Amino acid sequence: MDQNQELVEQIKKLNKKLDTFSHPWKNIWYNFSSGVFRSLGYLFGTVIVASIIVYILSQTQIGKSIGNWIQSNQFTNYQISAPGLDQP
Repeated sequence: MDQNQELVEQIKKLNKKLDTFSHPWKNIWYNFSSGVFRSLGYLFGTVIVASIIVYILSQTQIGKSIGNWIQSNQFTNYQISAPGLDQP
């Protein structure tokens, strides 16, 4: 009897999946929500990894030397100016 109940549960799950695929709006909503949550997971994972790297670099001498190297290079001394309204 236990095996029959397990089979019935699997058939119910299969029917739910088939119902989702047979209705296009349910399928669209499912794909949209899964894409949103997947991208949020990527975002949070990237933020956590980047913050750990920044913390480690700030606690070591390597981070300070990278900051000094960036400040000493010429590309930080350039000023960007946009043309005014009267200039082409």
